[in-house]
Amino acid sequence: MSNDNNILDDDFILSNEVNPKNTGKIKLLRIEILEKLKILKHGRLIIIALIVLSLIMVISAWDNDFLQLPGKYGIFIEAGILITIYIVLAFFALKHSKIVFIVALIIYTLNTVSQIVLSDSPIYSGIIFRIVIIFYFVKSIKASFDLEKNLLQYYQLGGKKDW
Repeated sequence: MSNDNNILDDDFILSNEVNPKNTGKIKLLRIEILEKLKILKHGRLIIIALIVLSLIMVISAWDNDFLQLPGKYGIFIEAGILITIYIVLAFFALKHSKIVFIVALIIYTLNTVSQIVLSDSPIYSGIIFRIVIIFYFVKSIKASFDLEKNLLQYYQLGGKKDW
């Protein structure tokens, strides 16, 4: 015989007006909220990985003797803009997650398409890596919409923020 009120034994904060029938729902919503937050943190790690990859692009362009000096400046400018945008997005990834991950997906997709069009390398070059990044951005966008819905239900049932 299971009791809905004993789903989790974790201590969490409830407001004073919580209906005892809702504690099980609140605990389940709390689990879902923590899972969605974990997905958003993974999405932020993808943004940080893109920052590192942009830095690697700058370092490799600097050491590449085949590039003439004006071409190097173009790569530095592009990487500088991308790094700045990605740093700002990573900073706000948990506060304004919907906007951040939509913007990150758009910027990454536009940058990828421009690299495919302007590059001499085949289209399928690095395709698995690109698909994984786009997958995580889409997953983070979905998690941010679900998180908003779950938080609204959580607070309406009387739960309080304890994470």
